[in-house]
Amino acid sequence: MNAFRAYATVENNGNIVIGNLPFKPGSLLEVVLIEEVKSGSEIVQEWKNSNERIQKIPQIRELSDKEIFDEIQECRKTLSS
Repeated sequence: MNAFRAYATVENNGNIVIGNLPFKPGSLLEVVLIEEVKSGSEIVQEWKNSNERIQKIPQIRELSDKEIFDEIQECRKTLSS
């Protein structure tokens, strides 16, 4: 069995394209797709980026610390049930 590894990004239409395959035309291939696991630093950076986008929303400035605290508590209740 010959194996070939390639990385592709899912396009907006839900498709991926992998070109220049090292197999003969007409070859029957088994395709297994595995989502790449992100590193801890990538997850942290995404979290920071999300927070920066959220902080730029004008309505956010109108929230009090108590409203934020209450929202967090409600979310935690939902997650623990």
